[in-house]
Amino acid sequence: MDTARFREIIITYVTGGLDEAGIAELRRLLDQPGFQELLDEIMQEDQEMRSLKQYDFPASYDRINAVLLSRLELYRKSAAPIRRVRFLSTAWVRYAAAIILLLAGGGYLFLKVNKSGNLPISAASSKPDNLKPGTNRAVLTLADGRQVNLDSSTVGLVASQGNVRVKKLANGQLAYEPNGSPVEAPKGLVYNTLTVPRGGIYQLELPDGSHVWLNSSSSLRYPTAFTGGDRAVELKGEGYFEVAHDPARPFAVTTGGTKVKVLGTGFDIMGYTDESALKVTLVQGSVAVSSSGGRTLLRPGEQVAIRGAATTVQRADLPEVLAWKDGEFRFKGMDIEAIMRQVARWYDVEILYDGPKPVNRFGGVTPRKSEVRELLAVLEATHKVHFKLEGNKITVIGGPGP
Repeated sequence: MDTARFREIIITYVTGGLDEAGIAELRRLLDQPGFQELLDEIMQEDQEMRSLKQYDFPASYDRINAVLLSRLELYRKSAAPIRRVRFLSTAWVRYAAAIILLLAGGGYLFLKVNKSGNLPISAASSKPDNLKPGTNRAVLTLADGRQVNLDSSTVGLVASQGNVRVKKLANGQLAYEPNGSPVEAPKGLVYNTLTVPRGGIYQLELPDGSHVWLNSSSSLRYPTAFTGGDRAVELKGEGYFEVAHDPARPFAVTTGGTKVKVLGTGFDIMGYTDESALKVTLVQGSVAVSSSGGRTLLRPGEQVAIRGAATTVQRADLPEVLAWKDGEFRFKGMDIEAIMRQVARWYDVEILYDGPKPVNRFGGVTPRKSEVRELLAVLEATHKVHFKLEGNKITVIGGPGP
């Protein structure tokens, strides 16, 4: 084995610079005997990698593939370039419950939780049954005001409205299709509203074939059939859109006083009223975002943040933006209040604060399907924040726990 090349490719991988060809080469190198010994040697020599020595690479090809697909990241608080670490498999993270990294003093701190996740939260903590992670939950409000609870409805026909049938698919997604004859333009557009409560997430296929993912505490109002020269919907909360391409009928999403207009693309809109800014993030295609601050054209990978009449455009961290859709919590230099807003929406809990709020920033990745106690236990292991669980309330206490 070429030791110099092995060292070069491992360090390139750790610092996030390895391309697909390099990853293929890494797979081949890791299948060779003696790779663990060389890895230990490299970690001893390189100060940045030394902190990773507690984690072992699995020896088999099948498990190394999972390692290469993992998405754990290390973040620095300083202005130094962000370095990404992708050593731990998603399976390891799932069984270990979570990993959180505390940013402090320009460095970082690894914290690992054992399989049971048994870190103290509070001696007074209860163990409520209602703090489970969110699930596929939504309520469909039909044009006549009737409401259908989709999480309890069976697969198949949900409702018929004129020439349109509403169906719940086997994967839980909601879909619209013509009811045996071409959809004719009604005298007035007929609207449905899909509402996802706190503790929920849901997918929808619109009548034109566009796909929408709705996050917790969000809703989408849309016509049962798109007629005329445009396709317009209204969003509250957060949604991710994959819009069916139709140059003759532009697609528009309105949220608050902001309008996002597209032809066919993938983008995320986060417009929760308890967040400091409305954010539109473009994954692919192109969008025009209009607000009181003017009109902004986004390119793939860009994000516009709107605060009143002020707009700023920056490069987006797409894995962080889309983490909710991909089943993850992904925090990057995030303060505790921002984290707890996500926790409140996903676990449907009330957040309280006792004393000064922690000023530290946190980063890391953990599955959204984890129970809330597991997430809080890992945050608490930083000794910078403490939690108390009482019924459906989480109290955040700054500083070390008792």
